[in-house]
Amino acid sequence: MLLLTYFKTYNDYVTFVHSVYVKSVADNIIALAKYFSAANGALAYNTAWAEESAEYYVDWSVYTIEITKTETNRVEFTANAVLREPGKDPSIYSTTGAMVIESNVWKLEKE
Repeated sequence: MLLLTYFKTYNDYVTFVHSVYVKSVADNIIALAKYFSAANGALAYNTAWAEESAEYYVDWSVYTIEITKTETNRVEFTANAVLREPGKDPSIYSTTGAMVIESNVWKLEKE
């Protein structure tokens, strides 16, 4: 585990997750403690989750977002970045997502 000090309190973390994701996804992330957990009053990043995936090596310092579909309260998109896996040539990493309006705020529909 890697200890982080980004969030001063667990409630700050919960508030942040709910500000990014729709309620059902945010509740699931928090319930599973997938990314963070309270440890001795500090928040710890669960590195085991990141290490299981090539997404750990995605370089988001240069990215593009392509809007693929729009509706009144929903938008679908493709996000592209660079995958830099050890021992391999860099390649394009693409992921799709969607955002919806929840309480007058655009929020991600999935992780």
